[in-house]
This record gives sequence, C-alpha cells and structure tokens, in this order.
Amino acid sequence: MLIPDVTALPDIPLKSILAPQGIKSMLSVPLMDVDRCIGFVGIDAVHRQVQFGEAEQEMLKLFAVLLVNIKRRRQAADELDQIAAERRSAYRALQQSEQRYRALFNNSRDALIIIAPPDWEFVTCNRAAVELFGFPDVLTMMQYSLVDLCPEYQTDGRRSDESARHWLEQTMAEGTHFFEWLHLDRQGREFTCAVSLNRSDWSGQTVIQGTVRDITEQKKAEQALKRQSEEMARINRELQRLAHYDTVTRLPNRNLLADRLQLSMHQADRRKLGIAIAYLDLDGFKSINDQYGHDIGDQMLAELAYEMHSTLREGDTIARLGGDEFVAVLVDLPGLEAVHSLMTRLLDAAASVVEVQGMQLQVSASAGVTFYPQSEPIDADQLLRQADQAMYQAKLAGRSQFSLFDTVRDKALKGQQARIEDVREALQKDQFRLQYQPKVNMRTGEVIGVEALIRWQHPKDGWLLPGEFLPLLQDHPLSIELDDWVLAQAITQMQAWHKQGLPLTVSINLCAMQIQQPDFMTKLRAQMKRCKAGRVELEIVESSALDDINQVSEIIDACSELGVRVALDDFGTGYSSLTYLRRLPAQILKIDHSFVRDMLDDRGDLAILEGILVLASAFDREVVAEGVETEAHGVRLLELGCELAQGFGIARPMAAENLAAWIKSWQPPQSWLNQER
Repeated sequence: MLIPDVTALPDIPLKSILAPQGIKSMLSVPLMDVDRCIGFVGIDAVHRQVQFGEAEQEMLKLFAVLLVNIKRRRQAADELDQIAAERRSAYRALQQSEQRYRALFNNSRDALIIIAPPDWEFVTCNRAAVELFGFPDVLTMMQYSLVDLCPEYQTDGRRSDESARHWLEQTMAEGTHFFEWLHLDRQGREFTCAVSLNRSDWSGQTVIQGTVRDITEQKKAEQALKRQSEEMARINRELQRLAHYDTVTRLPNRNLLADRLQLSMHQADRRKLGIAIAYLDLDGFKSINDQYGHDIGDQMLAELAYEMHSTLREGDTIARLGGDEFVAVLVDLPGLEAVHSLMTRLLDAAASVVEVQGMQLQVSASAGVTFYPQSEPIDADQLLRQADQAMYQAKLAGRSQFSLFDTVRDKALKGQQARIEDVREALQKDQFRLQYQPKVNMRTGEVIGVEALIRWQHPKDGWLLPGEFLPLLQDHPLSIELDDWVLAQAITQMQAWHKQGLPLTVSINLCAMQIQQPDFMTKLRAQMKRCKAGRVELEIVESSALDDINQVSEIIDACSELGVRVALDDFGTGYSSLTYLRRLPAQILKIDHSFVRDMLDDRGDLAILEGILVLASAFDREVVAEGVETEAHGVRLLELGCELAQGFGIARPMAAENLAAWIKSWQPPQSWLNQER
C-alpha cells in the first residue's frame, strides 16, 4: 500500500489513525504466509512527504519475505519441539498413544515421511507430504521411491542416491540428523527443503521419520540478501579505489600519497633512516595533449606511470597528483648517493619512448627533491612545497634533470620576505622620514637644490640608511608604493619651502620598476599639478636606464614636457657607451661618489672622472659630483671644470626644518671661491 500524501486521503478510518500520529507519507506491504496474511510491515515519513520509489518498494517486499520466513523457521522449530514432546509422550503411553500419534502424523502441516531400511522404501506419509510433492493421495506417492523425488545431483555435486543413503544410515546410527536437501515434485520442479531425520519406531519396526519443509522462498531471500551484500561490498571496494587511486594511471592519488608520506615520515623517525620526496613534472606533455588529444595523452600517462613505478623498490611510492605531476616517496635512504641513482632511473623511465596507437611518443621530466628529517620540524605539506620549488629550479636550469632543495637559500628567502613585510608595516605606520642633502655651486657658494633621501626611523634599531632596506625591495612591487610616498612627501615639502621664501629644486630618487609602470606619467602629472615646473628633478640609476633605453628615453622626453628634469644617478658605474649617452636625453649626469672619493689617490678614478666631464661637455649635459668629503676634493673638481657638487664635505643630509638655518650659515671654503674658471 503506497500513500504519498496522508492528508489527501478521504475521511476514512485509516486517515483518522495515521493523521494524529503526524504521518505524512506511508508505504506498507502485507506479510503473507503462503496465501494467508499475518500482518503488515511499512515505512512512514513524519517530517515531510516522501515519494517512495520502486527501490524502496522492492526493499520492503524483500524485508517482508524475510520476516515471514523467520516466523516460519521459528514456527517450524516450535512445531518440531512439539512433535518431539508428543513422541516422548506417545512412547510413555506406548500403545495407548499410537492412535493419537498417527492422528498427529496425518494432520501435521509439515510433510512427514516414514522410510524403512534396508532398501529405504517409503512406508507411509502424511497429507502435507502428498501436497508438498504434488500427488493426489498417499497411495500414489508410495509407488515412488526416495530417489524418484530427487534430482540426480545435489547442490554440493554429490549424487542424490549416494548422499541420501549416507544420511539415512548415519541417522540410524546416531538417532537424528538435520540438513538441507534438493527435492523434485511430481511435475519435476526443484525446490529446497529443510530435512530433519529421526530414528523412530513404527508398529514395532525401527524406521526413519523425515520431516520435510519447503524453504525455497527463504533460500531465495537469503540469496537475494547475499547478492545485495556482495554488491555492496563490491561498491565499497570501488569507492575505496576511487578515493585512493588515480583512474588514469592506477597509481595512488593525492589522498593515499598523504597517508603514505605521513607513514614514511614516522618510519624514518623510528628507523633513523632518511626519506626523499621527489616532485616530478613532465616536460613537453602539454604539446602531446594539444597535438594528439587527451585520450592519447592519458594512455601515454598510463604507460609512463608503469615505467616509473617499475623502477621503484619495495616500500617506495609514486603517486599522481593530477595533470602531468607526480610525487615519489623514496624510503630507507642511507645517503645522497642512493638518491642520485634512484632519481636517474626515475627520470630515465619518464623519458622512455612509449607506443600509443602505433605512434612512438616521448617526453622528459624535471624533478625537485627534498629530504626528511631536517634540522627543524617540518610537516608533509611543507615537504611537498619544498620539492615543488626545487622542481621549478630544475626546469629553469634546462629541464630533464633533478634539483635538490636548498634549505639555506629557502631560509634566506623567508628571512627576506619577513623583512619586506617589516618595510610594508613601517610604511603603513608612517615610520619613514625624508632628509635633504644640499647641492651647491662650489665656485659661487650658491645652494642650487637638495636631494631627498629616505630614512627609516625603526622603533627598535633607530635610524636606518637606505642601504639597509632598499636592496630588499629590488624588483618588488612594494618599491613602487615607497617611491609614491617619497614623491608625494618631497613635493609637499617643496611647497612648504616655497611659502617660506626658499624656492629650492628637489631631486627625487626613483627605482627602475617605478618608471616602467604604465601609469607612472599619470601619477607624475597629478603630483606636478601641486608645484611649479622646473623645481623637480628625478634621479634614476644609470644601470636601470640601460635596461630598456627606448622606454626610458620616452619617459625622459615626457618628463621634459612637464618641466621635470632627469638625472642619471651613479653615472660611470653602468658602462655607458657614447651611443647610449647620445640616445638618453637626460639633462644631468651625477658622477658616482666612488670616483670622486678616490680621485686624489687613484689615477684610474681620476681618468674616469675627467672622461665623464669631457663627455658631459660634448653632449651639453650638466654634471653634479657626489661624494665631496674634503676641501681638497672641491678644489680638484673645480680645476677639472666641475662646479656643482654635494657630499659630507659640504653638508650631511638633514631634516627639512633645519635646512633654512643651514643655508643662512653656509660659507664655502675660500679656496673654492678663489678658483678661476
């Protein structure tokens, strides 16, 4: 009975029973014992309506059959107990119980058969036996033998006549026996029976009484349950395989790799032997997929997986992470020499020529290797990341090779990243300051401008110079953010000086990444709207200008249109050629302090400096000498024709608020003022 919606029932007694219980839907089937209904079994839904399908109905029917058969078996056991009790009573009553015994025999619902030795012929049977075997009456059935009512062979493969004689003789010796038996009825239908044999007396003769019960339906239900159980076991095995193995290569997948790697790490700790984790990536596999399709690619992966797995030792693992990436876990390693041999074999296997659908295909592999244990605690995920990083180093080195993870380099990179984050935090917390170093005309004493120099007011380490943190930011996006801050702060300070009557030119240092940004000129234009043209100079390092001379030349031209002059900083250290100098329209050359500092003692530095001054004059470029530390440096520069300079011999970098007082007190050495042009 299927009731999808109890509320949809008409007002009948069934609805009045179900509705108060909160039942929304119900499915039930009758419990049928042959043609008699002995009850019902069902499923109901109380939280919401449920659409019970064929699967639920079939399951419930199967469950009903099981319940009926259980009841039958219990009933049979009860009846057998009753028969035994009645037999004992009949024996005690002797002949007085004979008539009652025969009546019980004849009226029993179980099929009862009397068989007599030595030929084991039927003596008699009851009505239930006649009906079970399909005969019209007892006399007709007695014309048949036991063998006539059995197939030639039983389910165990033994002949029925031999097996029957064995059980009967054993019962005569032991008194009782119970077993299952395959019978035939008069029409030749096979059915399974539960047979109980008991040694007994019948009219003074020792006979075997057989109690036969048809358990065909019960066996079918048991077989159905067995098949269902086997199917569930098969499905579970398949689910386990899918959960732990790659479907293409049949290698362990990422889940099983994690388990095995964890186990290998525990074993390494216990055995005091190392393990290696190798991360492999196939070189050129993408072109195989692109050219031949994914089906061919998958077949190739399966072949290469077999080849690589074949090179491993017992206890080693190779797993596929996905795509063309594999991880091998190599255990019980005494040293690096063993790793070299195993990895060579593994890479050779990955480079094997495989035949797929008549085509000869080949790729190679790059691998990264890391080891466990290490000097510091490390988990499985970190080991995989280390091996992955080493694999990319192998690819950068030319592929078809393996690279060992460099823990020293990794620590350095992590330390560098931590320091970069410190710089980022310092920028957010406004810990940077600008100081300004004056630039002067040594011959006249005029202050021609200042250079903005960044300092870090570290909360623990005090004032830090640029050399202690700017190298960390080379080619890092944070350097752009820092440059933006310097540009904005310097122009704001320049405006403040202008209001104080100090119309100073400010030189601002920018990194190579900044000037290469597509939006650099947009940002510069926005800042220049706040100040007077001609008061801003940008300094870019000569070596960065030479990286992309065409782009830098375009930027210098764009700056000139805004009234912003550009200086090549650290000039002389970038191996500029005359061609480069001619193509770079920078207005100012700043001679690197190393040449100026040592020119008094080093003829080579002096010669370089003289050459730079000649070049500057030839190309009509302004020159500023950095690193003027003594009066003698200034005198020699003026003798060479260089008038503009900066350095500790003139003034150290200072806070913005101190600049006005310094300018007021500044007096150049008399030896500089006496120099003739």
